[in-house]
Amino acid sequence: MSITIFVGIISHNSPSVGETLASLVEEPYHCDIKFIFYLLDNNSSSRPEIPVSLANHPQFSARYLDANVGFATGANLIIAEGMRRKCDYALLLNPDVICSAARLAEFFQKLHEFKNVRKALARRDKIALATCVLMRDEFVADSTGMIFTREIRHFDENQGVSIDVANYREIREIKGATGAFLALDLKLIEQLKLSCERDDILLRVYPQLGPYLKERYPLFDDAFFAYREDADLAWRAHILGLKTVLIPVTAQHSRTLRENESRASQSPFVRSLGVKNRFLLILNNFHLVTDRRAILRGLIYRNLLVILGVVLWEVRSIGAFWDVFKLLPRALHLRRQGQKGRKGTGSVLE
Repeated sequence: MSITIFVGIISHNSPSVGETLASLVEEPYHCDIKFIFYLLDNNSSSRPEIPVSLANHPQFSARYLDANVGFATGANLIIAEGMRRKCDYALLLNPDVICSAARLAEFFQKLHEFKNVRKALARRDKIALATCVLMRDEFVADSTGMIFTREIRHFDENQGVSIDVANYREIREIKGATGAFLALDLKLIEQLKLSCERDDILLRVYPQLGPYLKERYPLFDDAFFAYREDADLAWRAHILGLKTVLIPVTAQHSRTLRENESRASQSPFVRSLGVKNRFLLILNNFHLVTDRRAILRGLIYRNLLVILGVVLWEVRSIGAFWDVFKLLPRALHLRRQGQKGRKGTGSVLE
């Protein structure tokens, strides 16, 4: 087995990115897998310090952007670079995930062998996305995949729950993979590619994306900027009949980023992103027939709560509705594209 993995980390003023980078070269591995490590810095106030062990690595490089383009466009730039280098897989890592190259090699060995077995059995379903068992510590899980509810909400399964890792010995199909550790088969993501026809609309909300749109690979919806973009991709993959799997390999997720904050302590910008992206997620993917069981609890009740919450208590997030309005023509265009390719799968909303 000879495969090449493009490991991309997006950083923006991330305090633990140095620890993440150092972990990649801590433990040697012995197999025919080639890793290329890539850091994309989203215009941090100061450049992150690169550990000497990685800075001298022949397969490490870094790019420092002149603007903060968010996670979605940052990930799209990483994927484009991975495809330019003709890699087999891309792996997106949060800058607070600790995982050695040896552990990554084990992950991709299991994933690649599993896909080959299914191919030999003439299985027609295709595995495009994968993730691992993310742990907060030895006993407490952070994520065993993504789940969706009929309130049109999404969560990391088993987050904060004590689990027995021994129960995760088999590869299993899941609804979605967290963006904190997301593996992508670069030979299959063409089916998930978004249309670029209405990119001009993006610039009405995020003008800083302009210099980067032509070079990125449009997999994640750039309109999300950050937060929920992994849920949008997971839902789209489900609609198009592509599978996501959980590989029984563990990695540590310290969650030094937004997830440790209460909503009240988040900046108005972050809260506004959460509101905007909820409605973009619905516009892009919700189907009145397939997802009909979520109409009352999700489409009507939960959305009403969100709107009232913004109007009564979170007025500084009200601009999110204006952003949704400006992005609406593009969202409807992407919706038509996605629903046209629907494979007849059931609802992702449980």
